[in-house]
Amino acid sequence: MSRKHIHVSMNIGDKVADGVTNFFGTWLCLGLHTLWFMLWFVLRLDVSLLTNIVSLEAIGLAILIMMSQSRSGVRDRLRDDLESVEVEEIRGLTLSIRDIVLSVQKINQQQNEVLAEWHELKPTIEHIQALMESEVLKQSDQLEEVLTLLKAPIAQKGRAKA
Repeated sequence: MSRKHIHVSMNIGDKVADGVTNFFGTWLCLGLHTLWFMLWFVLRLDVSLLTNIVSLEAIGLAILIMMSQSRSGVRDRLRDDLESVEVEEIRGLTLSIRDIVLSVQKINQQQNEVLAEWHELKPTIEHIQALMESEVLKQSDQLEEVLTLLKAPIAQKGRAKA
């Protein structure tokens, strides 16, 4: 699942609030404010005007920070919801993998049992094969004797006619 939708600003106000709070939280902004205050005092400008400007800036920043924090809370809830769905999916996959592993282990156990039985039966099977081969050879020899006996009268009749 993509998390991109969690961090995308929904409207221009959200984008401005996030952008301003991101800028005001930098070293560059601190340096610019320090330089501005120093210049104000060096130029001996009206301090009460500076106080009013700074107060208005603080009010505006407080509102923008609150808006950004509110959006951050919404993002956190969305991320938590998404992560809970992901955790449940991972849990389900883990259970499925566990079931597959157990099935494979059971199949391996059954395979080992079959192999053990086959090793036990192998000498018996080989003995039966040997008996069958000897029986086939005996029957083959007997058939050859019968054929020989049957061919003999036929060969004699053929010689007698000639």
